[in-house]
Amino acid sequence: MLVPGSKLGDFQVTEEVGRGGMGAVYRARQLSLGRDVAIKVLPPELARDAQTAARFQAEAQRMAQLQHPGIAQVYTVGEHDGQHYFAMQYLPGGSLQQRLARGPIGLAQAVEIAAQVAEALDYAHSRGIIHRDIKPANIMFDGHGRAVVTDFGIAKAADGTMMTATGIALGTPAYMSPEQVKGNPIDGRADIYSLGVVLYEMVCGRPPFVGENPLSVAMKHLSEAPLPPRVMRANLPEWLESIILKALSKEPADRFGSAGEMAAALRTRTQVAWSATSPTVDRAHVGVGGETRVLAPPARRSSAPVLVALALVLMIAGIGTIIYGLAREVTGTPEGESGIAGPGQPGPPGPSGGQEEPTPEPPVVEVPNVVGMTVEEAKSLLSAFNVIENAPRHSDEVPVGRIVRQSTYYARRGDAVYIVVSLGPRSWERVDLERTAWRQVTGQPSLFVDVAPGSQMVSISGTTSGAKWPKETGVEMGPFPCRQAWFEVSFMDASPDYYHVVGLAVIGQLAGGRYPDRFAVEYARDETRGYRCARTRSKNWKIVGKRHGFFGDEASNFHTLRVEYDASTRKGIGYVDGEKVGECVVPLGDLTARAYFTTSENGQEVNVIFRNFIGQFRP
Repeated sequence: MLVPGSKLGDFQVTEEVGRGGMGAVYRARQLSLGRDVAIKVLPPELARDAQTAARFQAEAQRMAQLQHPGIAQVYTVGEHDGQHYFAMQYLPGGSLQQRLARGPIGLAQAVEIAAQVAEALDYAHSRGIIHRDIKPANIMFDGHGRAVVTDFGIAKAADGTMMTATGIALGTPAYMSPEQVKGNPIDGRADIYSLGVVLYEMVCGRPPFVGENPLSVAMKHLSEAPLPPRVMRANLPEWLESIILKALSKEPADRFGSAGEMAAALRTRTQVAWSATSPTVDRAHVGVGGETRVLAPPARRSSAPVLVALALVLMIAGIGTIIYGLAREVTGTPEGESGIAGPGQPGPPGPSGGQEEPTPEPPVVEVPNVVGMTVEEAKSLLSAFNVIENAPRHSDEVPVGRIVRQSTYYARRGDAVYIVVSLGPRSWERVDLERTAWRQVTGQPSLFVDVAPGSQMVSISGTTSGAKWPKETGVEMGPFPCRQAWFEVSFMDASPDYYHVVGLAVIGQLAGGRYPDRFAVEYARDETRGYRCARTRSKNWKIVGKRHGFFGDEASNFHTLRVEYDASTRKGIGYVDGEKVGECVVPLGDLTARAYFTTSENGQEVNVIFRNFIGQFRP
């Protein structure tokens, strides 16, 4: 991880602005030209793999080939001190995902954004590049408000060349086309489907399909028809609804022939023909200038083979347990009943063979945006709806007591609207050995651990018993349920000259794991062989960073070990005396901090003192 002020060749890092499966993105200043750029950096743990580094370079090369105002421009590709990076256009306008989080988007703006993205995709497709992961997070805005497509990390060339690293998801479930879900060959029409999902979300306030997990969302792309956008937003023009539904056709052949064709329809506000291709919809009917008839579902075939295939695709793609949490879906007709007929359209046949009159329902109306308001203000403004408070959550942006999220922006009067109240930012909680419950760790029974009451001083003394490596002796605190944490301890090692290690580790076991994982920073020395180094270790005791001769000549001085861990990125960083030694990605659960001594030598004297074992964590 780079910190502000770090340099990569001609670029000086200002701040981190994003992070994805193929690297972190930083805002930086190009010193020679005096301009701001965005730098994508391949993490060190991935850069060591030659194939991954080649894929990273391939992404930059693909993007560099695409010279279009709607595609992020790549300036240069480089490597500095083993760090692979490429510099590209800096986009100060943020992402579409951030805009959607602030509330619904106006129709004119949504149409313009979709048209600009379609034009950019049409250009990429004409050069043989399929994006495969169009979603709000990958649509950014430049300083003039123009939509710009970014992140070609999993793009596919027309010749079949893939740019997907092992473990990178082949798309995002909420925006994946049916053919991507099934693992079938794809072309540019897969991007058209994903753009249709994005356009639906912009005008309706939510994607067409939501669910409890990626597999359920993927199944809906295959088997369900989206709720017509005009049911969600009554003032939506018919021509725009027809464009959205054509883009969301299950069969690629029923979508627009090209992204340019979709862009032209948006620019000219043309009502287009679209085929209803859901298994529950009459495919023979074309939805322009006539009725749209939804039929009762046909006899259901076993979905087990599809479920197994989907599970394999999602596992191989590295899609985690992403929870798509809208508190309530606005749904159509319950399963097993006949379908919905629009105003003035005949309903499905009744028992006598005639047409039943559709039951009138209240119209879908716009729900005011109450994010940032107090609960009282929100309930007053949403008096026409059934306001329900969900469990509160922490937010770094929204002050305590104000609304941080609402479930929908379109609903019928009387419907439930769920709100979430902010608990404010998570505060750092301080822990230390003196005031926190701690445990003694005795890896070698012949060693004695002494903690003076009311003191931050711990001594480890005795004679080593040659325990099987590694057996640690020391003290530990925790576990702490935390999102971010740091722990620190100072030590003095006055032990004789033989090979031994003094370390500080964070240890945590994820739910379902058999054994706990760990990340540690250590001081290892063997003065008889002139060996002395600081190092960091990941799980399985793999060394991920090392500096020899780090501690100078005085072994009796106090030195400081520090470990930082961020659960959101799963990254641990180790420091010795304020100097970074190494970092790595390691998944940890609730953290236990351990200060320890260990060795495999037998009959050796031990004299180690720890002091000021402290830390802070954010739940």
